[in-house]
Amino acid sequence: MSMWRSPDQDSGHQARLSLASFELFYRRYLPVLLRYLVSQARDSSWALDIAQDTMLAASDNWDDLLTYDRPDAWIFRVATRQLRRLEAQARERCWLPEDLGDRDDVQLAATTDPWVSEHQELLAAVRALPRRQAEVIGLHLLAGYPADETALILACGEGTVRTQLRRGLAELRRLEANVPSERGSLR
Repeated sequence: MSMWRSPDQDSGHQARLSLASFELFYRRYLPVLLRYLVSQARDSSWALDIAQDTMLAASDNWDDLLTYDRPDAWIFRVATRQLRRLEAQARERCWLPEDLGDRDDVQLAATTDPWVSEHQELLAAVRALPRRQAEVIGLHLLAGYPADETALILACGEGTVRTQLRRGLAELRRLEANVPSERGSLR
């Protein structure tokens, strides 16, 4: 096999690599994105739709995303914005009462995802947090992003992320103290 390729061979090779890379990207990040969205959504049935729509957009923009340092950050940013727009529209139309997002909805999501099943209490607690704290906790603890990358995804300052993380963790500890759990501690 020659290491020199004609331009036609090279573009075909690049297309195959891009497709393979997106497939790996999809398999790696869809579950993480979906779990993050379940932790954020007032209605977990939206999580899968938004995750799939976001991954479709990523596929459509894959060549551009390959130029990004962190294409995964892009999907979290797009999905978070899409979720917030959908919830705002539902609220305007009175389709989304503020008391949704309780344990019953998390239990419904747990029927299809063993990870969600194992972390129902944590997900329900994250949903009880104010929106920005929930986003920071979701990205930092559930998706594993450091504070600087969380700040980039949420388009806010790193200091804001650290403050919201500290407040969110304090509230989660307070909630944990009020509801004894067999799961590990947040301390």
